[in-house]
Amino acid sequence: MKIRGKVVITGGFGFIGSCAAEHFLKKGCTVLVIDDLSRKGSDANQAALSGKYPGLESLICDIASTEFDHFEWPSDVGLVLHLAGQVAVTSSVLDPTRDFMSNAVGTIKLLEKIRLSDGNPVVIYSSTNKVYGSLANRDIQEKADRYEFGSGFLGVAEDEHLSFSTPYGCSKGCADQYVIDYNKIYGLRTCVLRQSCIYGDGQLGVEDQGWISWFVIALTLGKDVTVFGDGKQVRDILHVSDLISCFETVYANYDRIGVPVFNIGGGPDCAVSVREVIGLISKYLDQDVDLRFDRWRPDDQRVYISDVSKAHKELSWSPTMSPENGIENLVKWASANKNKLAELFSGGDL
Repeated sequence: MKIRGKVVITGGFGFIGSCAAEHFLKKGCTVLVIDDLSRKGSDANQAALSGKYPGLESLICDIASTEFDHFEWPSDVGLVLHLAGQVAVTSSVLDPTRDFMSNAVGTIKLLEKIRLSDGNPVVIYSSTNKVYGSLANRDIQEKADRYEFGSGFLGVAEDEHLSFSTPYGCSKGCADQYVIDYNKIYGLRTCVLRQSCIYGDGQLGVEDQGWISWFVIALTLGKDVTVFGDGKQVRDILHVSDLISCFETVYANYDRIGVPVFNIGGGPDCAVSVREVIGLISKYLDQDVDLRFDRWRPDDQRVYISDVSKAHKELSWSPTMSPENGIENLVKWASANKNKLAELFSGGDL
């Protein structure tokens, strides 16, 4: 499917952004990436894409900055993927002001650029399951290696009560609501994807963000790993290829969807605990793993599983990559790039 017009990706040299940029560049699209290169590894993604695809354009700046205020928004944009932002709960607790500027202020500045422009592209915002808080109101049962929802509850739907918690949850939730409101008040063609845990080949995860990739890389390099909490936390993980498929499907079906909010994750079939993920990594690396445990992260969800039935009904979208295949592929990627990863991690965490 070809996008009508330019594709703009904020945070486009991050993991999801660079995967999406390459996907659309391969399809012959012109892609404008806006990124401040603050995330380590983003400069390497920039270099890799710039050397391969002539259709790539870039603007190196922070969308919350005055520099972005003076940027002239293109008139021929067909799709905007808004992926830029501060992405870690623990970092938000340490510096809530930076978190708010990056996530909330950056988002409204982007929305205003689009509102005041001549075009009306489809705008997809990368939100988070953290807008639902700890889900403390749900019956949660503890099993041997995982927590589970009780009372026959299978997953969190879009009408779940919002409960912003931690600076990260508040800033992302604020942006989430602005994106929805710009659709209602100004008629912008916006869509919010409340994403679960995204992973895949090439992801340079760290302890507080991109945890599946972090475990794979750390264990491949023989590093010690620390689990926050007891490791029984469950998430429905989603491979980045399935997320990009969702981006395209939202674009193709935008004019016939209802309320433009979707919970996007692997769903019940891709729900795994931290312990189970580490077990799969250990299996594919053929090595034993000694786990260390530390305190729980603030307001960490014991269980989060997306109810993806709305996306299936309105978008005809469903995840296709199983956790077993996705994690095995990630282990193979890390093993094949072990020397490069060792160099990147030689000074500590990325």
